[in-house]
Amino acid sequence: MAKYTIGKVEDTGKFKKINVKDEAGVITERVSAWPDYSQYEKIATGAVVEGVLFVNGKYTNLKDGNLGPRPASFGGGAKNMEVKAQNISKAMDRKESGIEISATARDATLVLTTFYKDLTDEQIKSKWLYWRRWFLNNFNNTTTSDMSRGQDLVPPFNRTEEEEGIDLSQIPF
Repeated sequence: MAKYTIGKVEDTGKFKKINVKDEAGVITERVSAWPDYSQYEKIATGAVVEGVLFVNGKYTNLKDGNLGPRPASFGGGAKNMEVKAQNISKAMDRKESGIEISATARDATLVLTTFYKDLTDEQIKSKWLYWRRWFLNNFNNTTTSDMSRGQDLVPPFNRTEEEEGIDLSQIPF
């Protein structure tokens, strides 16, 4: 590791763009220092820090010499991994919910436009909500094995409009 004296400092908000002078007096301009660098908070004009300059293509970065584990505040540590896992789980749940909602709305529209003709606006709302609710309640349980056992192919709805958060007055037709 070498010691560098910090010259000009520009804080971009994500990282600091700096000029450094090594112990031999060689100046390197436009060096990037990222928050994972252990002495990031010490970077100011005139400060002396230790590190290694890594050239990555056309960019030069100031890094710790050992390149070991990053500080917990920058993505390391068990707590952050747990939070990351929870966030991934939530995102997957939202994705699955979005697929379920859009698929049931699409299927209700297809049933309505295929089998129902000449309906009033109120009848369209009612029939669309009926079929959308049916598809939503049976999204994961209309398998071949269910049908082969002679079960009712149109089971009753399990969710009310209030549980679904549907406001009939907000449907634009």
